Amino acid sequence: MLVARAGGGIVGGALIDFEDDATHLGLLVVDTAWQRRGVGRRLMDAVHEASRAAGLPRITLEVRIGNDSGQRFYAALGYAVAGVIPRYYGPGEDALRFERVLPAAALSRW
Repeated sequence: MLVARAGGGIVGGALIDFEDDATHLGLLVVDTAWQRRGVGRRLMDAVHEASRAAGLPRITLEVRIGNDSGQRFYAALGYAVAGVIPRYYGPGEDALRFERVLPAAALSRW
């Protein structure tokens, strides 16, 4: 769990899982009052750092197929759609699987 703090409290967090061949982002959340202020981007920077430290260059995550802003956010960070997972969030709620492979040069410094 990665936590973002500001103003004396927790304003966001990311839940990651180190799997055999990738880091999986299970949850990214930012308090509504702190959205669009760089908190999510800084949390994702921390996810990338943790993934590098673990020696896992690939990061995966899921986004609701109707979550356009989430899709744009991850695409702006270099993530690409790697597939669709039917009913991931329940009946009628598919997910897009996003993936990013961190550059080898970025991994070599660890």
